[in-house]
Amino acid sequence: IALNISDGKPAKFRLKVLIVDDSSVCRQIVRKSLTSLGYLCVEAEDGETCLQMVEYPPTSPFNAIVMDNSMKRLDGPDCATQLREKGFNQPIIGLTNFFSEDEQRVYMQSGADEVLLKPASKADLHSALQKHL
Repeated sequence: IALNISDGKPAKFRLKVLIVDDSSVCRQIVRKSLTSLGYLCVEAEDGETCLQMVEYPPTSPFNAIVMDNSMKRLDGPDCATQLREKGFNQPIIGLTNFFSEDEQRVYMQSGADEVLLKPASKADLHSALQKHL
């Protein structure tokens, strides 16, 4: 459950989300939405960086990952596949600019728990995270 920033809880009790997108503007938008809901956010600029930052069970520092579909070094579906193969079992929420049934299916088969159309609203991000956490 996400905690409101004004709830007085120390940061160690907040949920930590890794935001992965090659667009710094998109990362900033997602970060602002999630931090306003009480999540702690860390950013990665691509799937390769994400894989380097995630420690695998039982010690993963992230409660969830919000990740773009299309990135230069390693795209979202390929990164999700590798995360799942290495045992990451927390929610992965995919983001995409072009929402098609095929793209959604590929991302979901790769290990995403849900796929949202960019720009995802604060309510949609919160709902997706709450549903899968």
